[in-house]
Amino acid sequence: RNKSLFMYLSMLQHVAMYKKEEITPYFDHLCKIADIHYDNNREKKRHLQKALREIQERTSLSFDFEFYKAAGQSHAYSLRINFKD
Repeated sequence: RNKSLFMYLSMLQHVAMYKKEEITPYFDHLCKIADIHYDNNREKKRHLQKALREIQERTSLSFDFEFYKAAGQSHAYSLRINFKD
């Protein structure tokens, strides 16, 4: 179910390693990739967290993630992803 999200995160890992920085993908974009379609952003966040944790537990992709509210952004949630070496 999370195959598309896993593939996207794998690509982001390579970008993060090249740039040597954390990645901040758009929340709605990740939800779309993960096939999460709710009107309520709280539900989107809950299901995206679940999908990210499942990828952490079931794959060799090693990363930490954190949701935050960035000042001046119109997005409901922002996400910070740090990939481990």
